[in-house]
Amino acid sequence: MSGRKTFDRNSKVGRALGSLVAVAQKASVDTRQRVARIANLIENDEGDVMLSHKVESDLSVLMRDPKLNAPVVALRKALRAEAR
Repeated sequence: MSGRKTFDRNSKVGRALGSLVAVAQKASVDTRQRVARIANLIENDEGDVMLSHKVESDLSVLMRDPKLNAPVVALRKALRAEAR
């Protein structure tokens, strides 16, 4: 095992990301690609303070889909709370 800390799926950000991934499974390919990009950024750069700014453009595009509104808003709130 490497000494690397794994991403906590039980944290507020982890739960919000999990719900976004679950809802996006039945979405278009473009939407799934954006969600995968967001998930990879969050999982790999967990301690990054600028993380919410890095994913903001993708989250803005995902907000256009009514099915994804609630998980995107929850993820934005969780990222803002974590950055403080």
